[in-house]
Amino acid sequence: FKGSGTMTWSVTSGDQKLMAYRVAGDSCLVAWRVETSDVGGTASNRLFIRLPDGIRPSRRVSGVHYYSDAGTENIALARLTSDLTQIELFKNNSGSNWTLTTSDNTYTEGSLEFSITR
Repeated sequence: FKGSGTMTWSVTSGDQKLMAYRVAGDSCLVAWRVETSDVGGTASNRLFIRLPDGIRPSRRVSGVHYYSDAGTENIALARLTSDLTQIELFKNNSGSNWTLTTSDNTYTEGSLEFSITR
Protein backbone atom coordinates (compact mmCIF):
# COMPACT_ATOMS: atom_id res chain seq x y z
CA PHE A 1 0.00 0.00 0.00
CA LYS A 2 1.44 3.34 -0.99
CA GLY A 3 0.60 6.71 -2.49
CA SER A 4 1.89 8.35 -5.65
CA GLY A 5 4.80 10.78 -5.50
CA THR A 6 5.68 11.55 -1.89
CA MET A 7 2.17 10.83 -0.62
CA THR A 8 1.99 7.96 1.88
CA TRP A 9 -0.87 5.57 2.60
CA SER A 10 -0.67 4.12 6.11
CA VAL A 11 -2.51 0.78 6.20
CA THR A 12 -2.08 -1.42 9.28
CA SER A 13 -3.09 -5.08 9.48
CA GLY A 14 -6.24 -4.03 11.37
CA ASP A 15 -7.19 -1.68 8.50
CA GLN A 16 -7.13 -4.57 6.00
CA LYS A 17 -10.59 -6.07 6.31
CA LEU A 18 -10.24 -7.95 3.01
CA MET A 19 -7.30 -8.66 0.73
CA ALA A 20 -8.01 -11.82 -1.24
CA TYR A 21 -7.56 -13.26 -4.67
CA ARG A 22 -8.70 -16.27 -6.64
CA VAL A 23 -7.05 -17.76 -9.73
CA ALA A 24 -9.23 -19.92 -11.99
CA GLY A 25 -7.62 -21.01 -15.24
CA ASP A 26 -6.19 -17.90 -16.89
CA SER A 27 -8.35 -15.51 -14.86
CA CYS A 28 -7.64 -13.79 -11.55
CA LEU A 29 -9.99 -11.86 -9.28
CA VAL A 30 -8.45 -9.56 -6.65
CA ALA A 31 -10.75 -8.09 -3.97
CA TRP A 32 -9.90 -5.59 -1.22
CA ARG A 33 -11.46 -3.56 1.59
CA VAL A 34 -9.31 -1.13 3.55
CA GLU A 35 -10.90 0.76 6.44
CA THR A 36 -9.62 3.34 8.92
CA SER A 37 -6.39 4.13 7.05
CA ASP A 38 -4.59 7.46 6.71
CA VAL A 39 -2.98 9.44 3.90
CA GLY A 40 0.05 11.66 4.58
CA GLY A 41 2.93 13.45 2.91
CA THR A 42 2.20 15.63 -0.12
CA ALA A 43 -1.30 15.15 -1.52
CA SER A 44 -1.52 13.39 -4.88
CA ASN A 45 -4.17 11.67 -6.99
CA ARG A 46 -3.45 7.91 -6.72
CA LEU A 47 -3.27 5.19 -4.08
CA PHE A 48 -1.68 1.83 -4.96
CA ILE A 49 -2.23 -1.78 -3.93
CA ARG A 50 0.52 -4.19 -5.00
CA LEU A 51 -0.76 -7.37 -6.62
CA PRO A 52 -0.25 -10.42 -4.38
CA ASP A 53 2.13 -13.36 -4.87
CA GLY A 54 3.77 -12.17 -8.08
CA ILE A 55 0.55 -12.38 -10.10
CA ARG A 56 1.22 -11.07 -13.59
CA PRO A 57 -1.74 -9.75 -15.63
CA SER A 58 -1.61 -10.24 -19.38
CA ARG A 59 -2.99 -6.75 -20.06
CA ARG A 60 -4.23 -3.61 -18.36
CA VAL A 61 -7.87 -3.49 -17.24
CA SER A 62 -10.03 -0.92 -15.52
CA GLY A 63 -12.96 -1.04 -13.12
CA VAL A 64 -14.39 0.96 -10.25
CA HIS A 65 -14.02 1.10 -6.48
CA TYR A 66 -16.09 2.62 -3.70
CA TYR A 67 -14.26 5.01 -1.40
CA SER A 68 -14.70 7.39 1.48
CA ASP A 69 -12.13 10.18 1.47
CA ALA A 70 -12.25 12.07 4.79
CA GLY A 71 -16.01 11.51 4.88
CA THR A 72 -16.74 12.18 1.20
CA GLU A 73 -18.08 9.03 -0.48
CA ASN A 74 -18.02 8.23 -4.18
CA ILE A 75 -17.21 5.65 -6.83
CA ALA A 76 -14.14 6.14 -9.02
CA LEU A 77 -11.64 4.51 -11.36
CA ALA A 78 -9.55 1.50 -10.28
CA ARG A 79 -7.13 0.07 -12.83
CA LEU A 80 -3.97 -1.91 -13.24
CA THR A 81 -0.88 0.26 -13.55
CA SER A 82 0.88 0.35 -16.92
CA ASP A 83 3.66 -1.91 -15.54
CA LEU A 84 0.97 -4.44 -14.45
CA THR A 85 2.24 -4.77 -10.86
CA GLN A 86 -0.30 -2.71 -8.89
CA ILE A 87 -3.90 -1.58 -8.74
CA GLU A 88 -4.13 2.20 -8.80
CA LEU A 89 -7.07 3.89 -7.11
CA PHE A 90 -8.25 7.33 -8.08
CA LYS A 91 -10.38 9.60 -5.90
CA ASN A 92 -12.49 10.61 -8.87
CA ASN A 93 -12.14 10.67 -12.59
CA SER A 94 -11.02 14.31 -12.80
CA GLY A 95 -7.66 13.63 -11.12
CA SER A 96 -8.37 15.27 -7.75
CA ASN A 97 -5.92 14.62 -4.94
CA TRP A 98 -6.71 12.37 -1.98
CA THR A 99 -7.26 14.27 1.27
CA LEU A 100 -4.45 14.10 3.83
CA THR A 101 -5.84 12.50 6.99
CA THR A 102 -4.78 11.53 10.49
CA SER A 103 -8.18 10.41 11.80
CA ASP A 104 -8.43 6.93 10.26
CA ASN A 105 -10.89 8.10 7.63
CA THR A 106 -9.64 6.82 4.27
CA TYR A 107 -11.63 3.79 3.08
CA THR A 108 -11.77 1.85 -0.18
CA GLU A 109 -13.24 -1.41 -1.38
CA GLY A 110 -13.54 -3.06 -4.74
CA SER A 111 -12.39 -5.86 -6.99
CA LEU A 112 -10.74 -6.28 -10.37
CA GLU A 113 -10.82 -9.34 -12.59
CA PHE A 114 -8.21 -9.81 -15.29
CA SER A 115 -6.46 -12.44 -17.39
CA ILE A 116 -3.03 -13.60 -16.24
CA THR A 117 0.17 -14.68 -17.93
CA ARG A 118 1.47 -18.09 -16.94
